[in-house]
Amino acid sequence: YVKEDAGFCMGQGVAVDTCGKALAAVAVGENASFDCFGWAGNSSATETGTGILGLSDSSRIGIYEGAVITGNGSGIVNQGITKLAGGTIRTNGTQTKKNRSDKSVLPGDRITGNDGHGIRQTGGTLRMSGGMILGNGRLGSNGEPGSYGGGVLLTGSASMYMSGGIIAANRAAAGGGIYVSAGCTLTVTGGRIGGKDKYYERAENNTEANGNYARESRIPADQNKYRAGEGGGIYSLGTVVLNGKEQIQIGYNCAKGAGGGGGIHAAGGSLHISGKVSVSSNRALSSEASSSSLLYGGGDANGEGGGIRIGQEHGTSAKCYINYNTSGSESSGRGNVVIEKNSASGDGGGIFESSGSANELFVGENVCIQKNQSGIGGGGGVKSLGGYLSLKGAVIAENQAKDGNHGGGVLTAGKTEISDCRIFGNSASRAGGGICFYDSSVGTSGRGIISGTKVYENTAATNGAGIMIGSSKGTVTAEETEVYENQGTEGGIRCQKGSVFQMKEGAVWGNSRYGISN
Repeated sequence: YVKEDAGFCMGQGVAVDTCGKALAAVAVGENASFDCFGWAGNSSATETGTGILGLSDSSRIGIYEGAVITGNGSGIVNQGITKLAGGTIRTNGTQTKKNRSDKSVLPGDRITGNDGHGIRQTGGTLRMSGGMILGNGRLGSNGEPGSYGGGVLLTGSASMYMSGGIIAANRAAAGGGIYVSAGCTLTVTGGRIGGKDKYYERAENNTEANGNYARESRIPADQNKYRAGEGGGIYSLGTVVLNGKEQIQIGYNCAKGAGGGGGIHAAGGSLHISGKVSVSSNRALSSEASSSSLLYGGGDANGEGGGIRIGQEHGTSAKCYINYNTSGSESSGRGNVVIEKNSASGDGGGIFESSGSANELFVGENVCIQKNQSGIGGGGGVKSLGGYLSLKGAVIAENQAKDGNHGGGVLTAGKTEISDCRIFGNSASRAGGGICFYDSSVGTSGRGIISGTKVYENTAATNGAGIMIGSSKGTVTAEETEVYENQGTEGGIRCQKGSVFQMKEGAVWGNSRYGISN
């Protein structure tokens, strides 16, 4: 016990073992400090107690190279300031770190192998400038709900600032890498959330090269219905800011369940993305539920939003700004955001926006949405199920809507504004290779304006390889827009019976069979 106003340093080769009989290996009092280079934990394999316990919001704990905090119910629980500058926190039980004031993760740190969370932040501030949070959390299963926030859980009014480091190979029911509760804020300016080149495997096979994983669970408390499996990299009900001053990588994360959002699921609150950001090679896999009646809250079982999902079907809504001012009125034009090579077994390979009218997605200049794939539900690059969609100056290229579905580049059933974009090289295994406006099964209908945009070299297995107007409510207007060299049964623009399309000062040429048909 490091008493009030005292300081203690434990060197390498020194061990403090609770043997399963003490509340904590080390307790740190008010205004006291403890620096650890040695071993603190529980060798009894009972995973009870705490490795290092801070008793006050003025307790200071430092973990340095050579330190090992292991075998505890919680590795570190602290209300004060915790600094990780090295060492390993591993194989602890339900949580490792709890803090209401300030915490830092510095280069060389390693937090690994914990059952509930790598870090649980119940207020205050968590700072991560390097190191790794690796292999923490618990997957859900039949009868087991799993963790919420395998790598990091932010609750209360906590804030996290990440400028470097790696959060990888963590697992949870929601928020495999990071879970941001309502009222909390995550700000990232650099670092990696996800894998280097591999998806999550069995726990014993994972390294920092493997991404984070969120998987649904089915438990009696939820009427034995499937729930969660959302936000492989990040799940948020609060505020997330990805401002890439240094390169930010969100990659190789996976969400399995109806919730979706392989890379990021902004279920509520707001998501802001700008600067050097890559959301790449994430995937959303469908639920095991055989019908919507087996899903908690209903909906469908399709994995939605391979890269990013905005909003959810259960009453919450979100706003997303990608290289766009928060006013939603003008593109910021900063950075180079790339959303690529993501896949969804359901809707929206790159981005999926849920049906609620309060959901809003703004995509600005210097954003490239490319080489994404969707399955059942369509929308290879972007799908909006009924929220507001604005694309201004973006590139939508080489996306695919597979499995007999519409909208290779963009599929929308909501109010849509597309301006000064280039939409090319996309393909649909049904209609609408470049853009498809349609009537959704939930009663929403695509409508809006396309201006100053080039739609070219897209393909569709059936109609409207360039643009498909399949919505029966509202009007689609094209102004100063060029549609050319698209290939399909009716390659340029196809207007379905009952749809309304207007074109002003544009050009349509070089498309297969027809330029415009109805």
